[in-house]
Amino acid sequence: MLVIGYRQGADFVKAKSAISKHTMLKPNAILSFLKALENDGQTFSLPDDFVLKDDLKAAGFFIIH
Repeated sequence: MLVIGYRQGADFVKAKSAISKHTMLKPNAILSFLKALENDGQTFSLPDDFVLKDDLKAAGFFIIH
């Protein structure tokens, strides 16, 4: 799945927690992805996981498959 953006007020802490819980990514990599998304509007790809997708959407992030 591809994380393409976020709504105003998105919860980056919840997103970091969800990504950490559902992937094998290291915390530094997760922070790097989230900072690039927030600061530069860069998208990033994550493994397809419907629970992770739901968690990210609930935290205010836009996901495409």
